[in-house]
Amino acid sequence: MEDNKKKVNIELIKRIIIFLLLIVIVAVFRDELVDGIHEMRRVSFIQVAGIFALALMYMLIEGYIIYQMSKAYNPEISYSGCVGCAYYCEFLRLVTFGSGAGIGEIYYLSKKGIKPANATGLSLIQYMLRKIAIGVLGGLCFILCFDTVNPYIGEYKIYLLFAVILTSIIGICIIFLSCSGKCAELIFRILDLAGRKWSISGKLEKLKNQVVILQSGAKDLFKSRTRLIKVMCLNFCKFFCLYMIPYVLYGSDTKLSMGMSFVLMSLATMIAGVIPTPSGYGSIDFCLLILFEAIIGDARVVSLALLYRIVTTVTPAVIGGVVAWKGSLNRSEMNSLKD
Repeated sequence: MEDNKKKVNIELIKRIIIFLLLIVIVAVFRDELVDGIHEMRRVSFIQVAGIFALALMYMLIEGYIIYQMSKAYNPEISYSGCVGCAYYCEFLRLVTFGSGAGIGEIYYLSKKGIKPANATGLSLIQYMLRKIAIGVLGGLCFILCFDTVNPYIGEYKIYLLFAVILTSIIGICIIFLSCSGKCAELIFRILDLAGRKWSISGKLEKLKNQVVILQSGAKDLFKSRTRLIKVMCLNFCKFFCLYMIPYVLYGSDTKLSMGMSFVLMSLATMIAGVIPTPSGYGSIDFCLLILFEAIIGDARVVSLALLYRIVTTVTPAVIGGVVAWKGSLNRSEMNSLKD
């Protein structure tokens, strides 16, 4: 009963955070919101088709990443089934504000013949590699292209530097936790001391179990360096698709170049990753608004944020909802996996 109360409270906090962030966005950009909606109507069919194609490529690559990693546990798994898994996770990500995506992937893959323990490790490794890819792209863009983007980031450069440092620390900790048993043991000794002080021993125990699963999954992945390199390259490719969306929309009649689109999107995604909102809802939108406003204008940046959210969140979630409906979503089985 107490655990259920905590879960409800966490879900409520998530909704409040997103709601407050949306209020901030509307308050800051209220004058441009109407202009942005009008600007959306001026976007050509070719541009809309282009950004939908990029979002589709992102999902197909995401499915291929799941396929490449799942083959280690079930060689007979199909690529189409893994693409369905990617869409299924997006549906659960939206309806649960981020908390159900990982559980959904474990449930889906367990139905495809992969043991829940292995599916859990696969999901954690996939999350780890995604975070590392975002950190690498964002960090390199900030360091190598600082002079180029400096006129557009203005007063936000200090926040970008903070995001680079924090993302680097998170990435290093994830790598150490997954690859080094001794480092993980040292970190948990420190956390155990904190756990006794703040009464969070139960949560630490759950975290330890996840790290054990993560390390097991990492060993399986690292056995094949070819697969590891392939998956990392695929992560870079899928983010390239997303990072080209601003260029396809407004690169033809503004100063926004392909390179600038990639750099600013890398920075926006990296900053959004360290803002504590569920699955980046609200945070990525806010980052797009503040980073792209100077180069494409007020109305267009609002249009960009709205269209980006439609093609990367709403549309995949709708398709994922169809996948869930056809697969007869079983909530009781998912809850047993979550527990």
